[in-house]
Amino acid sequence: MQSKGFLLLNDLGTTGYEVWTSVREMELRLCRGMSDRGFLPILGVSRMTEEMASRYRSVGALVTYLSHDRGEAHFRKEIGRVVQRYNVQLL
Repeated sequence: MQSKGFLLLNDLGTTGYEVWTSVREMELRLCRGMSDRGFLPILGVSRMTEEMASRYRSVGALVTYLSHDRGEAHFRKEIGRVVQRYNVQLL
């Protein structure tokens, strides 16, 4: 049986992708909790340091890179692909 996906979209902006904050810690705990409940946590980001991505992966989350660089329509199409591929039930 395929896991149920939980997609958390997170635009870290131009500086937030380098800094671990209390918000990142809360997201990490949310991902851990969702994983414990049988969901595959998927973090959709435009960019993130490898160190930060590794922390999310350590609790069972998948980090996927989604970008607005090619326009809103392409961004939405990328989200749709993630939703279908990972059986996303919560967004």
